[in-house]
Amino acid sequence: MTWPTKSPVTIDNNPMPSQFRNLVAGGLAGMMAKSVTAPLDRIKILFQVSAEPFRLSAVPRVAMTICREEGVSALWKGNTATLIRVFPYAGIQFMTFDFIKKRFVSEGHKNHMTGAESFF
Repeated sequence: MTWPTKSPVTIDNNPMPSQFRNLVAGGLAGMMAKSVTAPLDRIKILFQVSAEPFRLSAVPRVAMTICREEGVSALWKGNTATLIRVFPYAGIQFMTFDFIKKRFVSEGHKNHMTGAESFF
């Protein structure tokens, strides 16, 4: 069995530049990460603005109260604004990381990186 060879992602038969691909991939990954952690972030903010001291054992109770009084979707209240902020930030961060990594890691040394190169 042969596996298909890797080909660059294309739009209208034109290869997509790796910088753009990394920008989109990083942005989407950042949005996914923020969406997964959004309920805990919402609960954290509620503790910050209330007089009640934070107790880890109270987190499930607060989550259930939000779900009961406002619905499950309320755990993601404010997430849209966060996603609008996170997409460019995470995308540019990943694009820059990949660009710098490619510039510092030479082709001949990919298997034998120095400590500084492996940092990137």
